[in-house]
Amino acid sequence: MNVDKRSLYLLLSVTVLGLILRLYNLGFNSLWLDEAATNVLSRVSIVQIWQSTAAGEFNPPLFYILEHFMLVFGNSEIVLRILPAIFGTLAIPVFYYIGKEFKDENTGFIMSVMCAVSPFLIWYSQEARAYSLLLLLIALATYVFIRALEDNLKEDWILFAFFGAVAVWTHFYAFVAMGAFFVYAIYYLGTAKSEKGVIRNAIPFMKSVAIWFFLCLPIFSMMGTLFAKRTASSPTYGIIGIPLAIQTLLQLSWFSEIVLLAILILFTIGIFTLKNHKLFLPSILLLVFLFSINVSVLFPMLPRYLIFLSIFLYLGVAVSYQYVAKFFKCNSENITLLIAVFFILMSIPTLLPYYTQESREDWRVITSDLSELTSTGDTIVIVPKYIEYPVEYYYSAEKDGTTLAGTMTVEELENISAEWYIVTPDISAADPSGKSLEWLKKNTITVKTYMGNVEILKRI
Repeated sequence: MNVDKRSLYLLLSVTVLGLILRLYNLGFNSLWLDEAATNVLSRVSIVQIWQSTAAGEFNPPLFYILEHFMLVFGNSEIVLRILPAIFGTLAIPVFYYIGKEFKDENTGFIMSVMCAVSPFLIWYSQEARAYSLLLLLIALATYVFIRALEDNLKEDWILFAFFGAVAVWTHFYAFVAMGAFFVYAIYYLGTAKSEKGVIRNAIPFMKSVAIWFFLCLPIFSMMGTLFAKRTASSPTYGIIGIPLAIQTLLQLSWFSEIVLLAILILFTIGIFTLKNHKLFLPSILLLVFLFSINVSVLFPMLPRYLIFLSIFLYLGVAVSYQYVAKFFKCNSENITLLIAVFFILMSIPTLLPYYTQESREDWRVITSDLSELTSTGDTIVIVPKYIEYPVEYYYSAEKDGTTLAGTMTVEELENISAEWYIVTPDISAADPSGKSLEWLKKNTITVKTYMGNVEILKRI
């Protein structure tokens, strides 16, 4: 990991920039549903966190356990989001070393800048969920994986197994990333020339897979049950099919079609200019996308589950600098800087409104208005029921002398006598039949509507 002083100063500067972008206005947006759920799940004991996963929580326990210890400092938005911001920042130097190990320092520099200023990666570094930790762990696994392929040292393969296992304990979709790594490793080791022979050459890798599997056994023991539960019915939200891949690429490309086009061009150039591991980056992307597109018809899929694909997409872009410099007959360092500046400038149009405007439902305002509208003794029904997480984070029914209730079906709506209703678009996912929504249209009037189409309704 030797780095000269100039490169070290550049890396530190980029990392500090990324840290500032991840800490700035960290508590600006109110907690949304998933973040409020993090708060609820992290407040129970570690044993209960594990039991929640076993009982059907669709995320492994590691991130909740880490947040559990953070709650000693309080449960404000900043406290809940500080760990993701730190994990997202730590990913920046790891991106650099991935690029440096894969090709050279210029590649690493471009990688680190793209990681630092990517609006998508910043967004999920400011969210109290496990995505930035997943990114960091898969990035670490990628770094040692590249080293392991080249040197085939057992120490690197062991580290690969460790980081990959911790990633699975963080988010179930790490299993897909590791599967793609395994497929490529089998191909590479099976075709690589070695005096030891294919089988003996592959022994360190096979031991790595065994270690990874052993470390993941407690998670695997419940994955089958959770998968069956998740696929028991058709998805009621998420992105299905090829649009999932398109949206993932777009969001990883600064939410901009112009940047997406630039990234695809540079990625293609980068792949064709590689001498070694030409298939590594496209194969990882293709394998993950193919799997994700196919399972998207079975359970809900969203681009954020694929956040780790930024590693391979950005690496393909970064390695293109040498050909671009040769094509334009420019100095490599100047082209490297030019590519980095391009991505920094393209982040501004997305980040400015992100830092100054609410990007999610503002539950602070919604619950404040609710307090003003309701009277002592009123019953407030939350539709669907699980939206109670952000509501209860900001609203005290005890203080206002009201009663909160939640429903998931039209039958429950009919059986609860209430004056007020809070309804979000999630009602369509909770009750795809549309009966609950139809009942509300007939029996309530809209008093207030908020961004994201959250509504406060009054019974008529």
